[in-house]
Amino acid sequence: MNGVELPRDNDAYLRWTATHSAGYVINIQSSLNPSDARLHRASCQWINGAPPRGDGFIGSYIKVCSDSLADLNAWANGRVRSTIRPCGTCRPVSLDATMLDARAELSAIPDLTLCFQLYIR
Repeated sequence: MNGVELPRDNDAYLRWTATHSAGYVINIQSSLNPSDARLHRASCQWINGAPPRGDGFIGSYIKVCSDSLADLNAWANGRVRSTIRPCGTCRPVSLDATMLDARAELSAIPDLTLCFQLYIR
């Protein structure tokens, strides 16, 4: 969970999303109630740009930010004891993304690269 950040104010949060556009954000009530929490891409229209109510993104909801889905999943499992549903608009988790991540990780292991390439063909 080393790669997880919890910005304390709106300016810090907007700086994080501006410098981590390929990252991910969990939007969750400050009580950590997972019932309406969502996992977003940092670039998602619902959690970026101008706040919909004009008073900022940080308040009754907090943002848990990371460049790593694995780190956010570990945070959610450790702190909330629940998975977080993905946003239906930005769709941060997809089979294609998972396959690309797996391909990148396996390519770092030369002996497994050929096996993986044969498997996905």
